[in-house]
Amino acid sequence: MAPRYQKVTEDELESLAPRLEAALGPCNRRLVVRALRLYGGFAQLNYVFDNQRLQSIGFPQPPRLTDYVEVCAETSAHIRIQDQMHWDFK
Repeated sequence: MAPRYQKVTEDELESLAPRLEAALGPCNRRLVVRALRLYGGFAQLNYVFDNQRLQSIGFPQPPRLTDYVEVCAETSAHIRIQDQMHWDFK
């Protein structure tokens, strides 16, 4: 079985478009590749959010992603990936 996640270079993204369309259904390949480039660029910045200041003024510790990821999946299950991406590009 192929690995579930694979790190690829930006140059390889274009060649992944057919696989993405198979996984996502009919979609705008250029838009998907553009989004992956943007998200990938952000991920490479290696930002880490430090919420110590928020907690010092009374904000609670945030929940772990694993505590609410199921809700994210359930509430977006009826919305196509390409429609979700469209909101990101507004």
